[in-house]
Amino acid sequence: MYFYSMNKQLPFLIFINFLFFSTFLSAQQLIDIQEIAGINHTFQHETFIGGGAAFFDYDNDGDDDLYLTSGNRPDIFYENLGGGVFTERTNEAGFFVARNYNTMGVIAGDIDNDGFKDLFVTTKQKLNGAFDKNLLFKNNGDGTFSDIWPADESGKSTWSISATFLDYDLDGLLDIYVGNYVEISNLLRDERDEVIGFGHTCFKNQLFRNRGDGRFSDVAAALQLADTGCALAVTASDFDNDGDLDLMVANDFGPDIEPNRFFLNDLENGRFQEIGNDVNANQAIYGMGFAVGDYDNDLDLDYYVTNNGNNLLLNNENGQFTDAAAISGTDYTWNDIQDSVLSVSWGCAFLDLDNDTDLDLYVANGFVPGPTYLPTNIVDNDKVFLNNGKGVFQEDTINYLIDNPFVARGMAYSDIDNDGDLDVISVVQKAPLNATRNSKLFQNQLISTNNDDLVGKNWLQLQLTGVTVNRDAYGSKVYLYVDNQTFMRELNGASSHCSHSTSILHFGLNNMEQVDSIVIHWTGGINQQTIYNIPANRRILVTEAEAEFTTSIDDFILAAGAIKIFPNPSKDWLTIELATLENRTAMVTILTVTGQTLFSTSSNQSLFSIPIMDLSSGIYFLKVESGENIQLLKFVKN
Repeated sequence: MYFYSMNKQLPFLIFINFLFFSTFLSAQQLIDIQEIAGINHTFQHETFIGGGAAFFDYDNDGDDDLYLTSGNRPDIFYENLGGGVFTERTNEAGFFVARNYNTMGVIAGDIDNDGFKDLFVTTKQKLNGAFDKNLLFKNNGDGTFSDIWPADESGKSTWSISATFLDYDLDGLLDIYVGNYVEISNLLRDERDEVIGFGHTCFKNQLFRNRGDGRFSDVAAALQLADTGCALAVTASDFDNDGDLDLMVANDFGPDIEPNRFFLNDLENGRFQEIGNDVNANQAIYGMGFAVGDYDNDLDLDYYVTNNGNNLLLNNENGQFTDAAAISGTDYTWNDIQDSVLSVSWGCAFLDLDNDTDLDLYVANGFVPGPTYLPTNIVDNDKVFLNNGKGVFQEDTINYLIDNPFVARGMAYSDIDNDGDLDVISVVQKAPLNATRNSKLFQNQLISTNNDDLVGKNWLQLQLTGVTVNRDAYGSKVYLYVDNQTFMRELNGASSHCSHSTSILHFGLNNMEQVDSIVIHWTGGINQQTIYNIPANRRILVTEAEAEFTTSIDDFILAAGAIKIFPNPSKDWLTIELATLENRTAMVTILTVTGQTLFSTSSNQSLFSIPIMDLSSGIYFLKVESGENIQLLKFVKN
């Protein structure tokens, strides 16, 4: 089945003629909107580890909702009301159980293929207690969740950090691989009692096989996956294009304990084979997070690995990895504030921020205390590296200046307002010296700008639904063909650090207005589907067919609906045009950039104007609510 989404606001194509009043503001493409969007969150740590975010559509209404782990504070769940405006529903949804645990990371996936995404939350311990179990929140389909993860039957619970969903045995059910951390701490010291290394004992990693009845069995040992390297990040991907999913593990304390690991899925023989040495993926670093994607458009998967020090970009060259971080401009070893201290990077993701077809890179940075030979600075801004299309990146401090010099950990992305560009959340920890900062939600202004370098960038999004494969279609690959070019995306069951980005695949198309064809290789690589002649700037929902077939654009239904505001900038009056009101009243609210309400009015007209002559010159937000539709638009008062 193929069709264009027709939910409450997909796609809201908002073309706002937009001009900032200063050089600095005219260049700012990622705007901090967490207060206006209704996000109020800080990760309260105990050991500087953890802090995750998951974007997922819990109620199948077409927009991504948000779950945030909070350490020893209560986790927070936000429902997306539309247009990137959120409301907290933690207790109503049943997530109050998590307040009893010190939570670390979160991933989303449909474990029972019932059409509703469930959540797996990793934990360190119960509050003020010993190591304890993780949490698996089953989506009941009625807006509530229930924790169904049992207490550890062996009586030996773990400190779990990151996890990823994958169908390792291709039985159509999502399994869960969990990276575990320190069990017994041991610092190595010299004769002057200074720390010179780490000798920690680490918990074994786990692979929980989905038995199909709501229960899971740990099969890591049997499959040779019970690694003990103090994992901080894990990810599953089809590295060798053979249809099954392989596993990569980023280990902390690599110089002293275990390097990173790369496990090749040998499905035929029922095991995983560690091939890190063979493919040059076993670097001994302080591994923190993963980004997975084809950044150089050569149709294989590459891996970015964050570190306390120089980050790695493992470029895949015919199944062998070469570290291309330095030559690509993404190594980012030294802190910008003080170049004698190391940068510490955590969550990261490849994503096309400027819709120019190639994958850019977002890196979340944040302080962690360490011994004197690993000096780090508490101030370290997140970074955006823009891809020039030839595999070389440039740190962008003009169009994508990130204002987040705090202690960040996990990060994830989603098109939260369904406007065709990708937005980002960076999870912020409570820093030392009792400084409390909120996690940052950055709204991408790409679609609503008149910057000549950025305006008019087209896009296409795909939402996959598996039938014979797992319903989330994690592990599927999509090949997009347009103007003699080919682009590939793989749908991933989580990477970054403790986090999970949207499961909507996003392709930037630059100025290309139509895609020639899309070929979907469903999980396992056996079933394929091809779609032809798809116009740009829309989201396509694709359900797996049991046999290969093709379709044309005539089989699709277009969604309609738009909100426009003009003139923008404006001096005295701002005019609002609503494509359809459906006989409902629209509520319009003007907000400051910090979320303060200045003015509210209502109208039942499709075209109306509001006075703004009394506003001071500057940037404001306009919130338009019409029935279930809620949209945030930005305008400038001259």
